[in-house]
Amino acid sequence: MAADIGIRIGVEGENTFKTALSGINAKLKQLNSEMKATVSSMDRMGDEEQAAAKKSDILARSIEASNQKIGILSQQYEKAEDKLRELGTALERASQEFGKNSAEAIQAQNAYNLQAAAAAKLGTQLKLQFVQIFAQRRLRQVES
Repeated sequence: MAADIGIRIGVEGENTFKTALSGINAKLKQLNSEMKATVSSMDRMGDEEQAAAKKSDILARSIEASNQKIGILSQQYEKAEDKLRELGTALERASQEFGKNSAEAIQAQNAYNLQAAAAAKLGTQLKLQFVQIFAQRRLRQVES
């Protein structure tokens, strides 16, 4: 029964993570489309100062949303790394207790591999988000 509760909590936590990440991604897409509309409308108006102020405002909101995304990804990455360490310990225990080629050790190895892939994917997303926020900050400096 305790395993059932642990699984349920993990799934609920994963759903919360996905919902929060989807919300931030939607906000970033909305800001990107707002930036495109602003650039397009300002090109026709010819008011460079107003265009720069509007772009700076949108970039500031994009940076804020990106920081939120980094926070969520960082938390999830830490959880994934913690789980990976737990699974590594379980794998060592299963290998020692049942033998390296036992069904238990193979099952533990598979669980470890899946978690390692999930942690690596989160790490990649986190790195990409850092690159994106760096580019946004750089663009904002250029626009200011």
